[in-house]
Amino acid sequence: MTKTVSVVMLLCSVLGVSVHDGDTFRTSDCVKRRLWGVDAVELDQTCDTEGCGIYAREALRNILAAGEVSCDERGQSYDRVVSRCTVNGVDVGRQMVRLGWAIDVPRYSGGEYADEEAEARSAGRGMWAAKTPVNPSAWRARKRR
Repeated sequence: MTKTVSVVMLLCSVLGVSVHDGDTFRTSDCVKRRLWGVDAVELDQTCDTEGCGIYAREALRNILAAGEVSCDERGQSYDRVVSRCTVNGVDVGRQMVRLGWAIDVPRYSGGEYADEEAEARSAGRGMWAAKTPVNPSAWRARKRR
């Protein structure tokens, strides 16, 4: 077991940050993180006929690749550490909402990203470009049915 953990740690440090979807990623120290205060488009979610979940993952990848990732831990969600993260001083969650690939979740954020969400909606960015955009939690609920 120790060898397996050592190999995983080595891979994380060599490969750096790896992105699962629009709000979940693993940092180079192998910590699996969930962005605080936002809910991103699901990986398999579509916007009209486009695979917007893939676009959300790519957007997060690009944001995280721009510099050193710094995270402030805020709690736990399943097997992930809920974190407010920045890259070069830019709030990652705020940027995902601004790009239209995530929504503000006031229950957790206190409305921190509400202005960015309103701006993305009115500009038709990201998921808001779809004819019928679907909230990620509504998408998950539909899938469960």
